[in-house]
Amino acid sequence: AVPPGSVIPKAKTYPISLDFADVSKAASSEVVKHKAKELREQWGSPTTVLLGVDRIDYTKGIPERLEAFESLLESGQLSTEDVVFVQAGSPSRENVASYQALQTRLDSLVKRINEKFPSSQGRLPVVYWAKNLAREDMLALFVAADVMVVSPLRDGMNLVAKEFVACRGDNSGVLVLSTGAGAADHLTQAVLCEPGNPEALHDAILTALAMDGGEAHTRMAAMRDYLAVHDVAAWASDILGDLASLPSK
Repeated sequence: AVPPGSVIPKAKTYPISLDFADVSKAASSEVVKHKAKELREQWGSPTTVLLGVDRIDYTKGIPERLEAFESLLESGQLSTEDVVFVQAGSPSRENVASYQALQTRLDSLVKRINEKFPSSQGRLPVVYWAKNLAREDMLALFVAADVMVVSPLRDGMNLVAKEFVACRGDNSGVLVLSTGAGAADHLTQAVLCEPGNPEALHDAILTALAMDGGEAHTRMAAMRDYLAVHDVAAWASDILGDLASLPSK
């Protein structure tokens, strides 16, 4: 029992966000837009670019994501004549054996897909970057992509999903988002899928690719409107406001 006059503890979540205005402005710069155009040309000017951006960690579901792409190529539902999957991964815990094994698995998987499904135009089906990227280069990736695939098996917030939305100033693009990420509670206009479910991920990717422009614009605009209000300043204000309301004794 709580003694009379005692303060009753209260737990509350404060979902973090990003500086929406800053990211959106930076992504709309001519430098970033030029880099995005150059990237698509480097990738062979595909009709559609799928993108994954993650820290190389087993929780992020990167192998499962690439295997889903491989399965869609095998079934003929996707073709390397039209689609490229770009996966950027920032190295993590490189001295830990399990992370080294994950990197080896990813290298092998990318090589297998690229050898199995060559494009007649000579482009690589999977472009894999295992390196840290400068901010402008990261933003250019978000601008260059058509479909962002954020499919962690289990995660915290995952600000990558929010960064992608913040970069889509023209309301284009589609976000595929695992419900294993906290961002799925806020970005409800994304194409949501169950984590660790290959079929669900297949279907989500196909849904994103088949979505007409009008629906994609409506969904993206709704997510951008949400983030414009629920940004990092609102997050900080919420915390500080609650602290200020605490009794002095």
